[in-house]
Amino acid sequence: MISRWHRLVLICAIFLELVVVFFFQTREAHADCLSFLPHGYNGYFVHLPKNEEFCVDTPNGAVFYKTNQFGARVIKGVSSEVPVHAFGESQLIEIFPRHGKTGHVLWKVYGKRDLYLHGAPNNGPNETLSFIDYIQKNKIPAPKNITIGVNLGFDLFRIIPGWRTTEKVAHEAKDIPFMMKHPTLYGVVNFGKAIAGNKFEFIDRPKQIERARQHFDKKTDDINIYFTEWLKNLRKLKNKYNLEIDAIFFDAYWSYDLDKKENFVSSNLEYNKKLKLIVCSNKQHYSIFKKTLFLQYSKKAKTDNLFTYTLRHFKKHPNQFHNITEFCAES
Repeated sequence: MISRWHRLVLICAIFLELVVVFFFQTREAHADCLSFLPHGYNGYFVHLPKNEEFCVDTPNGAVFYKTNQFGARVIKGVSSEVPVHAFGESQLIEIFPRHGKTGHVLWKVYGKRDLYLHGAPNNGPNETLSFIDYIQKNKIPAPKNITIGVNLGFDLFRIIPGWRTTEKVAHEAKDIPFMMKHPTLYGVVNFGKAIAGNKFEFIDRPKQIERARQHFDKKTDDINIYFTEWLKNLRKLKNKYNLEIDAIFFDAYWSYDLDKKENFVSSNLEYNKKLKLIVCSNKQHYSIFKKTLFLQYSKKAKTDNLFTYTLRHFKKHPNQFHNITEFCAES
């Protein structure tokens, strides 16, 4: 446990370092990778910068981004087939580096098509509906075949009305041009805001799993209700724009037990059953999807092989892809 005094000293030291970097750093903006992922909330959905090329440093390596006029991340493929337009949050956007030739997980599903990934960190399922609506109204021609990513680790919490995106996303969409032009200055200002607003967060990897499970157990009834409601709202959107929709479900990071001493994670049978119960109790609504896939990862693996440094994102490709019938066969 970090004492209040040590916490204050640490924060002051980091703040001072940022100030020194800002005043003495002479390189041009974008000459090197950014230290944070620029994104912002516009009151409807969370998105990346528009029409930009940049890279972001992470503890797992650099991630390179190219975005279009709608703030979608663009990943060029080699196939001449119709591009994939996907909507979701950070697991789908892949804000972590992919090494080698494995490429984005959607290439495992669709082949190496061009990808347009609409979303950003903390862009929940309800925000995804707003992003789809925005694209349908503004893109010419609008895509009629789309894919939605659902991260069971976070999105089941984000559909509950108590979730406030403004409290989870530190940046506003209107600030994105400034943060791109003056990233170091913005980093200093934003860090100061985080301190003043008591929003400075230390990620405790083992405890975040425990907290997520406690929240899930407490909110299970609400999750069931609002997940069903979200599927009904998605059907309305599908009918409104005559869409063909695929769904990609990512497993929950907190459905794994962490053995910190041995640096291993293993799938927790109890929480896998609880998650499956919620998903499969709504299977009558899955007729809205043309294709539904559930990505299943290794049941036991080295922690750093399966997860990114935060333990919140899967960086290894899944072992299996199940449709709704296969996934719910034993439910």
